[in-house]
Amino acid sequence: MNSVIDTEILVTCNRTAPADDGTATDELALHNARIALLLSFANGERRAVYNQKLIVEYSDKIKARLNDAVIVFIKMLMEKGIKSPRSSLLGGEEENADRAEWPPHDRHLLAASVGVPSSEICVIEPRLARCAEEVWRLFRRRVRKV
Repeated sequence: MNSVIDTEILVTCNRTAPADDGTATDELALHNARIALLLSFANGERRAVYNQKLIVEYSDKIKARLNDAVIVFIKMLMEKGIKSPRSSLLGGEEENADRAEWPPHDRHLLAASVGVPSSEICVIEPRLARCAEEVWRLFRRRVRKV
């Protein structure tokens, strides 16, 4: 599977994991699922799709790589990632993104996916996840909330 990874996934994985004291079980489960997602690039289950805007965003927001899964993801991105030729949407695609209510500041994620066949977009934000049905209908791209 080819996957575009929203920077927020890397940012949250780069933080210290929630304490396993029974009080934040949902938060810990989400953290572990996101770590598993990043590690799936190392074992070949997934290939990272990126574009120039994502590389800049990753560099700006992930200054220090504290988590091994983030380090592995960045390494696999550089070694085996698929560079999308697209960092922005074209005219008709912009209109479709508006119809899908995909936020303008995250359109580079959609553009990266559109530029590579059979790719999905992995996100954290509920606002992006709510667009999933329309993104599928208009772009034939899956949006996966993790």
